Amino acid sequence: MTLGAPDPGGRRKPVPVTGLEFIMDADLIIAAVGEEPDLSFLTRDPAGVLNNGLIRVNPMTLETGIDGLFAGGDAVTGPATVIQALAADRKAAVSIDRYLKGEPLDTGREGEAIHESKLMVDTRVPRAARIAMPALPIGDRYDF
Repeated sequence: MTLGAPDPGGRRKPVPVTGLEFIMDADLIIAAVGEEPDLSFLTRDPAGVLNNGLIRVNPMTLETGIDGLFAGGDAVTGPATVIQALAADRKAAVSIDRYLKGEPLDTGREGEAIHESKLMVDTRVPRAARIAMPALPIGDRYDF
């Protein structure tokens, strides 16, 4: 990757460089198991927020159709990477800050469009059951 020309806001976004791709062997890949969001609080869905079990948002601001409600991460995209979730967190935080200050949510954010990763991972790994996590009885967890 290399940095491209600055956008109107002065930001330079990464640009792929052809011919620098490589394949890396790995002995072990640990795939994180995503969680499903609990969207039961949106049962009436007055603003058309739900979209096939996910929350519909403005991709630039992560604002939903409900005033003051922002969403990101797996609840919006479905299972994705930690990096994508953290990027959504940052974007939502900027939007929430602007919302609370009464500022326009999308001004100067043109460079924040969603960029799809070109990373290709062979995910043909044997499936295994989840391992049960050991738990102490409640009385043993705290010393009252």
